[in-house]
Amino acid sequence: MMENLRELKALLKRIEFTYAAERLSIIHQLQDKIWDQLEVKDEELQSLLNDLASDLNFYERVEIDSDENLGYYGDEKLFKLIAAVQTKIEAHLSNR
Repeated sequence: MMENLRELKALLKRIEFTYAAERLSIIHQLQDKIWDQLEVKDEELQSLLNDLASDLNFYERVEIDSDENLGYYGDEKLFKLIAAVQTKIEAHLSNR
């Protein structure tokens, strides 16, 4: 399980440091890992990860296409979501 969380952390970092045009493929990898391969015993962390995976469906790489009234968002909110999840994962890993 800890190895899976480390892999998630690596994917989150890749999303942050990848050009927007290439970011969606990494986002899909992250979603697949969360939904299909990851099982965390910490219910709060699992819920946060599931929420992130669902929220990522509303990411639009071109800010002009993001319509927050419809729930879509751009890079600024994406990076805030990622930072929050990274903090939770790091706390979980350090407690082990």
